[in-house]
Amino acid sequence: MAFWATGNVEYAKTALNIIEAWATDNQVFGLASENGPLEAGWSVASFARALELLRGEVDGWDHTYTLFKAWVDKLLMPLMDSYVNNTDLVIKEGKPNVLGNWHSTIAEAWMSVGILSDDRPRYNKAVELYHATVKDYFKWGRGKYHNYSGVLRIVGEATETLRDIYHTQFGLGGLLQTAEMAWQQDEDLYSSFGFALASAMEMQAKIILARNATTNVDDESALPPGFKLVSSMPPPPANCTWKFDLQKQLWTAVNDVTNAWVSDLKDGVKYIVGNGYLPSGWELGYNHYVGRLGMQLSQTTALLQRHNIEWYSMHFGLGTLSHANTAALLWRTGLKKVNVCRGKPKQIELIKQRKQQKKEER
Repeated sequence: MAFWATGNVEYAKTALNIIEAWATDNQVFGLASENGPLEAGWSVASFARALELLRGEVDGWDHTYTLFKAWVDKLLMPLMDSYVNNTDLVIKEGKPNVLGNWHSTIAEAWMSVGILSDDRPRYNKAVELYHATVKDYFKWGRGKYHNYSGVLRIVGEATETLRDIYHTQFGLGGLLQTAEMAWQQDEDLYSSFGFALASAMEMQAKIILARNATTNVDDESALPPGFKLVSSMPPPPANCTWKFDLQKQLWTAVNDVTNAWVSDLKDGVKYIVGNGYLPSGWELGYNHYVGRLGMQLSQTTALLQRHNIEWYSMHFGLGTLSHANTAALLWRTGLKKVNVCRGKPKQIELIKQRKQQKKEER
């Protein structure tokens, strides 16, 4: 992104060097219990997008791509494939509420590689996992999921909203970035499950906005109906700790020594933990739903006014640089130099000169 924003080819060379170093030196990733498939997805999604942006722009790209693709196929893709296959088995056995931020990340990684390597089967797998994750992750407030385990749920909540807001943004961000990649391939995933991502953005934004931007203290009165802060939670039974059970969607008391279940908290309250903003695809979603489709997302608008720069973290971010106020320009054309270099005619001219020089050399 720095290369496209400045025209300085040294940034492009550095990016290739980083990808080569990872593909050459990092030959061991952790098991599923050690976040292996998740961190594999973070790496693959980030590096594949970087390579796509640099395709045909810098010497050495082919060599780096070959190393990267071999590394992904040998080490990282099997980790992600195995994890998703195991998830399918768990779902068939009847375990509920299992699709979450890991599956969002893996869908994004699969699509990134599918586009980069022109691998249609891998791309299609990403689309399938995306739709399944959106439908399961954001089912709350709909039909029988309006009242679940005695708790009234609202459309826009995610399976992990009651776990903590940070993990929910990981899930939402991966799905938004996957939808944007598909949009550039002339496929609309943003409308999946009744535009579920739009309502999810509004719900999580409303919760995040309850945190004072200056003091970083949450205001319980500013939360959506039915929510309270975890500080308002009653104390657990003696010698126990509260832990959130994703399958039950309830806080459960577990014994501090044996970790055995003791009781469930059934007070009908939704408690908020780990609240705060992450740069997880908000600009992309806002650019699409508000910029392209003309929706009114008041909470997301307020959130982006407060947090108006997306940095890069894990596998998401930089949406301000790539997408802010570019809805018309990015209708179907993907990231362009004119989008990320607006107001920098000198940099645009440098890029044009480099393009022309390459044509003449050919």
